[in-house]
Amino acid sequence: MHHLHVIPESGQRIREAYEDFILSRKAALYSPRTIQFYEETTGKFISWALSIGLSKPNDITARYIRSYISDVASRGIADATVHKHARGIRTFVRFCHSIFDYYLIYLPMTMK
Repeated sequence: MHHLHVIPESGQRIREAYEDFILSRKAALYSPRTIQFYEETTGKFISWALSIGLSKPNDITARYIRSYISDVASRGIADATVHKHARGIRTFVRFCHSIFDYYLIYLPMTMK
């Protein structure tokens, strides 16, 4: 049996999608440490996205993701931390695509 996800006309809001994403990780019994990973990485991206005026998951484009990752990298943090943020965002975007049938956004590879 297939489940139908109804999306409001205004579109699934980014914060609601993020909350659904975290809830899905908890429902799948991910470890508390993994949940914390997603809250730290994806949560910071969601806050950034809202601060620049994005409101729906399908407002997120590869260009916005690159801009955010570039901003994270410019803070002088370790490459592994930058990559960690990219992994969290990629998982969130894939979740949105699989649940809400949005376009899959491919993340740029971080360069060393």
